[in-house]
Amino acid sequence: MKKNDKKISKKDQEFAQRVVELAFEFNRYVIEHPEITEKIGSRACIFFQVEGDEEFNTWNREYAAKQHTSEDQPLVWINIKKLSPIRSRIEKLELVTV
Repeated sequence: MKKNDKKISKKDQEFAQRVVELAFEFNRYVIEHPEITEKIGSRACIFFQVEGDEEFNTWNREYAAKQHTSEDQPLVWINIKKLSPIRSRIEKLELVTV
């Protein structure tokens, strides 16, 4: 994968995927706690920090600094203090061999 003729490192790909996963989880959180949107605002640029993962946090702070170009847009850090283990929500399924 290339971006602007620069090869994207495997670590960058992993961290970018993690941002996508955190954004998905944050979206679920917002659905359950819509009042948080009042604190964030509609124009905010959101970035994540995960407690205990300094390598990811450093990478994401650097990424945020590059992406945040407008002083008119608030930059909001979402500090993830604890994540539950990922597990399936499927309670019942049927397997059909074709």
